[in-house]
Amino acid sequence: MLSVGSVMLLGVADVYLRRLGAFCEHFNVTPKQIIGLGEGELYNMLLDYVSHLENNGCAGSYIESALKAVKSWLAHNGIEVKRKVKIRGADDTPTLRDERVPTQDEPRRILLSADKKARVACVLVAHSGLRLMWKEVPRISLICWTN
Repeated sequence: MLSVGSVMLLGVADVYLRRLGAFCEHFNVTPKQIIGLGEGELYNMLLDYVSHLENNGCAGSYIESALKAVKSWLAHNGIEVKRKVKIRGADDTPTLRDERVPTQDEPRRILLSADKKARVACVLVAHSGLRLMWKEVPRISLICWTN
């Protein structure tokens, strides 16, 4: 049985694998070929990739995560890129910018509109730290309330 920590690590591993794959695809190399490169060449590739992602409008936090994935692969193979790669807006999270804490009435309305089973699921997600993935939800209906 997997613990919550193990599941979270599997999620990170999945994201890192996809990001490493995107990096390799961009430069038309394999992960094995990357570990054979010198530090200077790796550093230049990282800089080029940052420029590429910035030009494509990616958020700084996404770019930082992409570099973390590549550097993690390199570190796993005993390679460290010592020079710092500056990323514009690395601490900016544009998708969370408009997030807010729900009012007391909003969760109440959600719970009162659900049956007992759905209420339990809502409370677990809201208060226990559980996170659902879309592929785990067999059928879902989203209701949009307007004031």
